[in-house]
Amino acid sequence: MTKLRLATALFALTLTACDDTEPAFYQGYVEGEFVRVGVPEPGILEDLFVTRGQLVDVGDILFSLESGREQAAQDEAVARVAQAQANVENIAKGSRDPEIDMLVAELSGAQADLELAQINLGRQHDLAARNFASTRSVDEARTTVGRWEARVAEIRSRIEFAELGGRADEIIATEAVLAAGQAALAQTDWRLERRRPQALGAARVQDTLYRPGEFVPAGSPVVTLLPPENVLARFFVSETVLGGIAHGDAVILRCDGCPADISGHVTFISGEAEYTPPVIYSRDSRAKLVFLIEAHPDDPTQGLRMRPGQPIDVYLVP
Repeated sequence: MTKLRLATALFALTLTACDDTEPAFYQGYVEGEFVRVGVPEPGILEDLFVTRGQLVDVGDILFSLESGREQAAQDEAVARVAQAQANVENIAKGSRDPEIDMLVAELSGAQADLELAQINLGRQHDLAARNFASTRSVDEARTTVGRWEARVAEIRSRIEFAELGGRADEIIATEAVLAAGQAALAQTDWRLERRRPQALGAARVQDTLYRPGEFVPAGSPVVTLLPPENVLARFFVSETVLGGIAHGDAVILRCDGCPADISGHVTFISGEAEYTPPVIYSRDSRAKLVFLIEAHPDDPTQGLRMRPGQPIDVYLVP
């Protein structure tokens, strides 16, 4: 069906060639919309992994800039995240078992002292009842018992607290520190990744603008790429033909040396007239007002067959 359509279009264009008012085809040229890959921060170009004319695919590393400072910042961020994670886990678990064992032993000693103080208090009561001890001795013994009772209660509270995890506000604070560390790590990862740009899709390397060892200013492109979908044909038509062309109309692109015709469609129609096209291929077109038309191949991969600046013939499919 495609071959039949192409043959019918070429036959119709041949008939159009018999008309002296308009040519059977329109002369144009191939244009490329380049992608210039650079970095947001300056640095010395360390490695260049591509050469001019090379085809790259998505994910291919194009070049790398010195990144010693960024690598050190990433290492520091990794260490801070590990420390914050350890703090979060530690405060969630509460005190360690050896610390609790020490408190239990301290409680046992305090309870023994309390029992001894209670025995002494009973003895002082007996002596005071027989007038062998003064009231002052009884009061001192009672005070000692109260002191050890308070000590036992304190240690028990410390044991209960040690067996619990951290307080809610402490946990929130440590988790916030961890989140901040993770955000800082993500930032260092991003900065380090930006020092080694990757191709976002299939493309041809049009040019390399720096060599390893040279200083690259911030924002300056290092590699120029030409994705196949950014290759298009530009041609010019007179206003008498312009009204019959619409966005999306089918075209046939033919270039010298191309093994086969390339089917395409109109993607842009200029709204302003030009006195002459920027590149003139015909003397007859010098004195005409013309309008710029752009057409892209239907198959974006066909863009690799065309080169920017290459003359091309564009046939409008009726």
